[in-house]
Amino acid sequence: MATTPIPQALAMRKRRARLKEDAEVYEDYRSKERKRLQNLRKNLSPEQIAKNREASRLRMAKMRQIRKQNCKENEINNTNLVRKTRLSTDQQQKQRESWKLKKREQRLNMSSQKKRRIREKDAKEKKSKTALLQEKNSTEDYGSSNDNLAFPSDAAKRQALCRVKSSFPKKSAVKYAVVVANLIKTASPKKVAALKEHGVEVKQQDQDMC
Repeated sequence: MATTPIPQALAMRKRRARLKEDAEVYEDYRSKERKRLQNLRKNLSPEQIAKNREASRLRMAKMRQIRKQNCKENEINNTNLVRKTRLSTDQQQKQRESWKLKKREQRLNMSSQKKRRIREKDAKEKKSKTALLQEKNSTEDYGSSNDNLAFPSDAAKRQALCRVKSSFPKKSAVKYAVVVANLIKTASPKKVAALKEHGVEVKQQDQDMC
């Protein structure tokens, strides 16, 4: 708990505050204070020096204790904030459950004709979402004839080609042809469709090769 400043200390604080209003005057005051304290330290006895060091040590220990206490208070506040956030999340979950129950009760009290219209509307929306999802997956799986859609840049395409070519036979053209041909023949239907979009015709599937 902070103590009330004594009148002399309070007066000194006010005096320093007034001096700070004029930078030149305040700098002159600080210079004189430094010289005064230097002269004062020169005339101190060994006992006074030891006493001042002990007072300084106690003062620093008190400051560290205050900082430690402030850190603990901040940790407690942060913990309370996290708990409050979790509680808010639980409340949101309960609110969603309440809405579901109310919606269910509303549907139980609906007429058969209104229920049928709602089911038709839901089915239509679900079908539309499914169609959009299938179209998106189809675009991602098959890609496009434009290589820019498959690779972000020409450098990325060259890097991918280099990685693949490094694992293929290099000295024998026959082995190279056999590996490439069998890769194409054993490709999945989606890959076959993508190959066709890029002008590669696959005549047959031979799944026994892998």
